[in-house]
Amino acid sequence: MVPAAIAQPAREQIGKASARRSAKTRHRKDSAGNWRHQHRGDFQLTPHHRLTHRVSLSLRNRLELRATEGLDELHEVLRVRLQLDLATPEWKPARGFYVSNEVFHSFDREVIFENRAVPLGLRFQLHERAALRVFYMLRSVRGADEWRHAHVLGTALGVSL
Repeated sequence: MVPAAIAQPAREQIGKASARRSAKTRHRKDSAGNWRHQHRGDFQLTPHHRLTHRVSLSLRNRLELRATEGLDELHEVLRVRLQLDLATPEWKPARGFYVSNEVFHSFDREVIFENRAVPLGLRFQLHERAALRVFYMLRSVRGADEWRHAHVLGTALGVSL
């Protein structure tokens, strides 16, 4: 996997919602198997709602502009993720569980082209400035004629500097 160069996102807290804007460069394979640079700019708004002292709900809405090497036009993508979190402060190994589903909509093709369902994720607090997420994801991507599905066991490490 080729690492992504990520610009520092700017975040703002707005009531019970957060907003973020960022720019990223990713490397993706095209249909011929060649690696291409993909530059992305995004704006994100995420309202949060605490249902109980341990359960919260968030709805991330991210608008991306994608420019891919070798293509002249920008692609507009809307990503919407609904996530339910359960905090477990008394259980020291994991700080919480979560479930989520994210859909990707292309404005250019006017179609949903990807779905990421996470039926189970765990959050671990490794340090006051480091957290680890471990999750199972069913990633579905629309091909030319049909949906392709992949089972993913993933990890994400977050570090605050």
